[in-house]
Amino acid sequence: MLQKLYIKNYAIIELLEIEFPNGMIAVTGETGAGKSIIIGAIQLAIGGKADSKTFKNAAEKCILEICFSIDQTKQKKIKQLIELDDYSEIILRREISTAGKSRFFINDNLSTNTEIQELAKNLISIHQQFDHLDILESNYQLEVFDGYCNHQNLIDAFGVKYSDYKKKISNLKKLEESNAKLFQEKEYLEFQFNELDKANLKIGELTELENTLKIAQSAEEIKSKTQASMQILQGDQGIQDSLHAILQNLKNIRINKQIEELYERVDIIRTDLIDINSLLEQIHEDVEFDNKKIEALQSKIDIYNRLLKKHHLKEDSELISLKSNIEEKLLHIQNADGDTVNLQNEIKEIEIELEQKSLDIRKLRIKHIPQFKKQIESLLNSLGMPNAIFDINLNPIEQFRNNGKDEIQFLFTANKGSQAKPLQNHASGGELSRVNLAIKSLLAEKSNLPTLIFDEIDTGVSGHTALQMGNILKQCSKNQQLITITHSPQVASRADHHMFVYKKTEAKNTLTQVKFLDLEEKYMELAKMLSSDPPTDAALQNAKELLSLKIN
Repeated sequence: MLQKLYIKNYAIIELLEIEFPNGMIAVTGETGAGKSIIIGAIQLAIGGKADSKTFKNAAEKCILEICFSIDQTKQKKIKQLIELDDYSEIILRREISTAGKSRFFINDNLSTNTEIQELAKNLISIHQQFDHLDILESNYQLEVFDGYCNHQNLIDAFGVKYSDYKKKISNLKKLEESNAKLFQEKEYLEFQFNELDKANLKIGELTELENTLKIAQSAEEIKSKTQASMQILQGDQGIQDSLHAILQNLKNIRINKQIEELYERVDIIRTDLIDINSLLEQIHEDVEFDNKKIEALQSKIDIYNRLLKKHHLKEDSELISLKSNIEEKLLHIQNADGDTVNLQNEIKEIEIELEQKSLDIRKLRIKHIPQFKKQIESLLNSLGMPNAIFDINLNPIEQFRNNGKDEIQFLFTANKGSQAKPLQNHASGGELSRVNLAIKSLLAEKSNLPTLIFDEIDTGVSGHTALQMGNILKQCSKNQQLITITHSPQVASRADHHMFVYKKTEAKNTLTQVKFLDLEEKYMELAKMLSSDPPTDAALQNAKELLSLKIN
């Protein structure tokens, strides 16, 4: 339950610390005293949106802290959500800097807004004055009815599968759009691939072709020059003969190391020149002038250059990579139909599963309608509408939603002999408030939340109906802490504890203060709420009667 609330520098509150008891707590006070500001502080602490009105003093940061005591049953659920050292007490704190930046803490450990909100869902629920307008929305009606049916595990499992279903449908749409574009360019890709494939491209071939072409184009000159070179080397009185003569001259005078080394060097030169001559002979023999070969080489080089220019590339290796990429695209197109069919089959399988799950959910919803209707009508009867008829239309729809395949409509009439019609068309503001309270009281029993807060939901209700409303809230507080902000003395009279909110003026400051009233103080406060300050004798008598009434 909510144990303590700490507020610093928020709205008109400079500093306030409140300790809350268990049971039903009525919160009263004059308009503007700060009752709703206290609820606003709780909402901010659990992740609500802050605005420029947050600070009392703009030069200081705002601190909001709420402390919950957690029983053993609830601790098991909390352990599934977050890892803490101690689960018996949870402290949520929010610090808002003067620049408007927030920091969140759970048990003094830095946290996030999302984590705070998720955790708070399992600790506290706040119902406010105009929440009854939500009950007019079909989606909200289905949400609260599912809360009554208590099959959230099925709804959650369906939602997970539905999310997967939506994702696969989205992927299928993207795949089909992508395939459509691919099929449009398939013919052009095939033309490009065939052109590149026909060219029979090889890495490094272009450089080799260009070198071979240069040799082929210079064949006559190469033959002439190699022939002349060979003549110089091996002709009459050529270099080879001259070197041979030198060797003969030196052969018989190798009398010292210097002449011996000279002889060996000349012999090496003569051997190298023999090798050079052999190479010249080879080149001379191999090279030939062949116009057809030159044309063939030039043609292949032209193919490379044309393709490089066409595709804005520089290297033959890039052309080969391009061919590989185009081949992959064509293979993808070839397999595209298969991928689409596979995804369509997966979607059909999920649809079958969703269909079955939605049927299971619908059966449970239908099962709970009679009891829900009966309990709502009983509560409405106690709230001063003895002839009220409440019913539910539950109809299947064509498309899946994240909570099944149903559409719901709450039907209502407060008049005897009238047919129940859609709630949004057939209920006044006061009637909606009472229907809303009846529904929320049933949900409170199912929610198992430690703390419920009702903020002025009894507005516009008075007399016996207000008393019965107080009785219903009192009944809800038997299994959980319930805090209700009220202007109704009848509702306040039902509370186990009465917290009075008032303004206190000190020097130049007006501060919000709270006080838990004892029985005599509560008696006087109820009398003032019934009349004025000071209360009339009749109001004092009425207050005494309210406190003495037993809960029906």
